[in-house]
Amino acid sequence: MKKAIYKINYDGIDITYQFIYSTTKYYFGKYISLSESKKADIKIDKITFEKAKQLLPDGTLNPYIEYRGLISLTAKKLLKYKCCVFHAVSFVYKNRAWLLSAPSKTGKTTQYLNWTNIYPKEITMISGDMPILELKEQNVIVVHPSPWNGKEKIGDLISAPLGGIIYLKQSSLNQINKMSISEGAQLLLNQYMCFPETETEIKTLFSQLDCIFSNYPVLIYNNTGTKESTEILRSKINELIQNEI
Repeated sequence: MKKAIYKINYDGIDITYQFIYSTTKYYFGKYISLSESKKADIKIDKITFEKAKQLLPDGTLNPYIEYRGLISLTAKKLLKYKCCVFHAVSFVYKNRAWLLSAPSKTGKTTQYLNWTNIYPKEITMISGDMPILELKEQNVIVVHPSPWNGKEKIGDLISAPLGGIIYLKQSSLNQINKMSISEGAQLLLNQYMCFPETETEIKTLFSQLDCIFSNYPVLIYNNTGTKESTEILRSKINELIQNEI
């Protein structure tokens, strides 16, 4: 029996998938639908599957391993459309998308939850883990949701122009500074979920990174993860918005 082909629409870009395991589709939730296509753009291979398996706890179900392994394949495919999958909590505040980026278990979700507890009506989540950054013309970056939105599955089917990126580090003090290119290029590169191989793919990734540092505030925030740290972050974002007006 031929396996079904599914599709996910990434803000106008349809990418089709064929899964090894039929239940893999459930991890994609509201993002996925059946496709009439006879051929899939993406199928996971053994090498990618094994790489994903090694990064997950022993006993992880195979459909979930497939779901996680499809991140890198999707990210590579999206490079063709000047889109990159980026590791960050992303939310809309005052009509702009703000990204809280950091390695896993470094306080991204904590900052988001603090914000929703203190200011429950101010922000709307785009993605709880891996939004898609699209480089448009005139050096504009737009942030889109993706089906890889964290174990909490927090996210909405909304997009917004980028406001800025805040890279989080755990600390006993709260201190926000502008991130220089020399300091931050490698930090942000490590948060992209794609592994470019061709010259075109490499140019796409670095064009986006250059656009970010040239046109948007990029901050590094050593923070305590407390509610006070979130209040400081909100004040800083408001200052950035005010200075732009």
